[in-house]
Amino acid sequence: MFSDIHPTKLAIMEAAVDEFTKKGFSGATTKEIARSAGISEGAVFRHFKNKMDILYEIIEKIIPMMGVDTLKQTICECKELEIREALQHILENRLEIIWKWSAFVRIIMIESNYDDKLREKYREQVYKPIHQLIYGFFQERIQTGNLRNIDPEIPTNMIFSFVLFETFRQGIIEPETKDFSAENLTDVILDGMIKRSENNE
Repeated sequence: MFSDIHPTKLAIMEAAVDEFTKKGFSGATTKEIARSAGISEGAVFRHFKNKMDILYEIIEKIIPMMGVDTLKQTICECKELEIREALQHILENRLEIIWKWSAFVRIIMIESNYDDKLREKYREQVYKPIHQLIYGFFQERIQTGNLRNIDPEIPTNMIFSFVLFETFRQGIIEPETKDFSAENLTDVILDGMIKRSENNE
């Protein structure tokens, strides 16, 4: 998956993700990242200028592969599935990513408030491609008659809102749990919360 990344550079980025997740961006040091990667601190600086430079590269090289490419593959695999099953698979993919990366994504969100370059990289490399994929999924299903004719932006933003909430719920609002069901969330998105009459159930 990461064959185009220099092995030492990849080791540094993987170690940085681990250190940032455990200690936060400001709490982690290049010395600790080097130790975790099994290299000298000088080797870190041969590949990166500083910690923020490492974070930039992670967003460019690693996050898109985990967050965007897996979603693209999931949507492709769901092309022939009926809408409910397809959407459930997509939500399962998003939940799996968030449960694995929530602490690191929180760091990106927080640091983006103070670094314009980081915010722009995240927007271009992660947010926009994911938005395009989810929007395109709903748009196609509307066009084929699987869904009623509504603005695809609405369900797309519902999913983004849920993912953002789940990102900050994990480890902050509540201890890390996996309480949410993709099946239940699919039901709410597709059916709403209004109780159906006996004739329609």
